[in-house]
Amino acid sequence: MSLAEITITELRNISDDTSPAFKILAKSKEGILTSFTCQKIYRCLPGKRISCLGTWQNKTVFAKIFISKQRSKTHCFREQKGIELLHTKQIISPKILQVSTALNNEVHIIFFDFIDSAMSAQTVWDNSPIEEQQLFLEKMVTLIAKHHNKGVIQKDLHLDNFLIKNESIYTLDGSDITNSEVKHHKALNNLALFFAQFYPENDKYIFPLFKLYISLRNCKIEKSLIDTLLKCTQIKRDKRKNSFLKKTHRECSLFSFKKKWRQLIICNKNYLSNEMTKLLAHPDKFIEQGKFLKKGKSATISLVCLNDKKYVIKRYNTKNISHAIRKLFRTSRASLSWRNAHMLNFYGISTHKPIALIENRRKFIQKTSYYITEFIEGETCLEFYRNKKHSNQIKSDTADKIMGVIAKLHSLFITHGDLKTTNLIISNHLPTFIDLDSMQQHSKNVAFYK
Repeated sequence: MSLAEITITELRNISDDTSPAFKILAKSKEGILTSFTCQKIYRCLPGKRISCLGTWQNKTVFAKIFISKQRSKTHCFREQKGIELLHTKQIISPKILQVSTALNNEVHIIFFDFIDSAMSAQTVWDNSPIEEQQLFLEKMVTLIAKHHNKGVIQKDLHLDNFLIKNESIYTLDGSDITNSEVKHHKALNNLALFFAQFYPENDKYIFPLFKLYISLRNCKIEKSLIDTLLKCTQIKRDKRKNSFLKKTHRECSLFSFKKKWRQLIICNKNYLSNEMTKLLAHPDKFIEQGKFLKKGKSATISLVCLNDKKYVIKRYNTKNISHAIRKLFRTSRASLSWRNAHMLNFYGISTHKPIALIENRRKFIQKTSYYITEFIEGETCLEFYRNKKHSNQIKSDTADKIMGVIAKLHSLFITHGDLKTTNLIISNHLPTFIDLDSMQQHSKNVAFYK
């Protein structure tokens, strides 16, 4: 069955990567019309850009479709010029096959050569064993040094903007490529941007990697430079964290965000389904039908199953009218748990995966809020150490891991607020924090040590 050509309205209404296949007629500079069929969306910035895989002129290509009402031409031009600059500087990047327009010139498209069997640098990093991580980072820093030596800065220096095939690393995202002399200040900022995307424990690699970078740039290393780089990395990591946490409370490629006068619903788009939609609409019904894990005045916790997957719903109850008034100007406990879970994930600290947040209000009064997570099989810390099935060696190793993750929390100036054995789940001998509504990250050392 042939696909009908997509309309401009339908194209701009695509909000995530779950959209079905679509067809669009692309017009070259010479006015020649060719058909492109999108088969898979890799990334969607609603109303701005769609990056996808598809078929064009009987071959598989990668396409960037620019759909902004006012700036699609500008965005396309930046992408094109950035990629052309990389080729001019002899930096490996996917080949541009054609730049086209579509839908009465409201849409601009760049068709790229598809790099078959390539993986994003993020995928390679995620699957790298610890002993290979430094080697991977050395390859990336070598490429960054090459960029800088050729006067190129990649302003959006995250791992998904690089493809790796065999020993070749392709630089992507031409819209964030700039051409200028890269002196110390720019170089340190760009390197810090790169290092900031990794968990803090990987900062141990920064000094040897900076030595490698300096040798490739034919510069002299100074202690003040490494100190500046470490401070700059911390600042940029904090900015990344704050930016990410803001995304958890708005519509974006990862989260569905729906706010009405009486209700707020946020859900991870990867978990949206017909069953999840029903749960979000009627959480109390699912709580009653599930298995109660806790029935308390302040909170009710239930284990439910959707599509053969287990989830935990935690409902924060309002005890009475005075309790409701006290909560009037406070952030809900569900919202705090939601935010803190994402903060822990950002730092690579284990907690139940946050799936959704619901807040119900009656006029200005916060009525109830719900926090929904994936269920993790395991034992509470207390149960684990009382269980005689676990050997003393396993218990000792697990204790070291617990102390290690608590030390990591302290290094980040994070306090749990209610750290007890029942709020620490041991799953596969690894500690997982739960009950996060009292957790805080302190901006000042004095507040932390109090």
